[in-house]
Amino acid sequence: MHDLRHLNSFVAVMECGSFTAAAGARGLTVAAISRAIAQLEADLSVQLFRRTTRQIVATEQGRIFYERVRAALALLDDADDAARSVTQAVGGALRIATPNAFGRHYLLPRLEEFHATYPDVTVELHFDDYAGNIIERGFDLVIQHGTPRDLGFVGRKLMRMPIVLAASPAYLARRGVPRRPEDLYQHECIVVRFGSGRAFHWDLKPIAGSEGEDSGAGGIVRPDGSVHISNSLDANLFAALGNLGIASVDAASALDHFAAGRLKLVLPGFELSDGRNSTTVYLLYQQRKFMPARLRLFIDFITNLAAEAESAAPSLTRFAAT
Repeated sequence: MHDLRHLNSFVAVMECGSFTAAAGARGLTVAAISRAIAQLEADLSVQLFRRTTRQIVATEQGRIFYERVRAALALLDDADDAARSVTQAVGGALRIATPNAFGRHYLLPRLEEFHATYPDVTVELHFDDYAGNIIERGFDLVIQHGTPRDLGFVGRKLMRMPIVLAASPAYLARRGVPRRPEDLYQHECIVVRFGSGRAFHWDLKPIAGSEGEDSGAGGIVRPDGSVHISNSLDANLFAALGNLGIASVDAASALDHFAAGRLKLVLPGFELSDGRNSTTVYLLYQQRKFMPARLRLFIDFITNLAAEAESAAPSLTRFAAT
């Protein structure tokens, strides 16, 4: 049986990327981390890491061992929580990955409520619009835009985050106000790319009862412009504020800027989605027989938070460009 302290040190090195960072995360010395890894390698008779003067890289055996060890440690953690939850206060650490817009404008303003109820739970927030594989990056919970593609994990629909088109008054005064989707091809549109580098399209559908429906217009627009943004939906907002063109932005993130007159709503008679279905936000987490109490309670908290935010979403039509 391997020493649990050595296994936890190994997991820390895998997730932190270096002995030094792992030592800081574990509150140990670099020498102690090095001894733990050396002992594991001796016990297993395999090399877990390739070491150079500049970096360490996990071997194939190391990556396989990591996946099994992390799953085993998660089961031990679950068992510990199950045994303690009846008689002891909820505590421990959670690693949460969240898109920038959701984390900044929905989660952070309400997180104090969770800490007030569960002060012994530490929440580490990782802001990332493309969180990637849960196991490899060590997250307990991932909040993501678009339909989950990670088979084998639980994907739960959280809320709809409306995405709208916006531009600054200065830009619209210079280039004019588009009235129909096809007019966008005469404008600077902020291009967004994720993962593979593919630029996302805008799927514009007329809203029932609006001028967009009366016009019969709609369809897919592939934004084109001199500014391209990779891996950040939230950055679009600042591109629009900088007079760079028309951008697809999260409605809640842009609300204060609409109210202050710094942005105007473009094509208010159309609803917008894109190639990743980014208007829908999902929770993604590992299937566990015994879910840690802290994770279950955080999921309940964020689900209720999202339901309140979705039901209270304001209409933005009064901020439309004219």
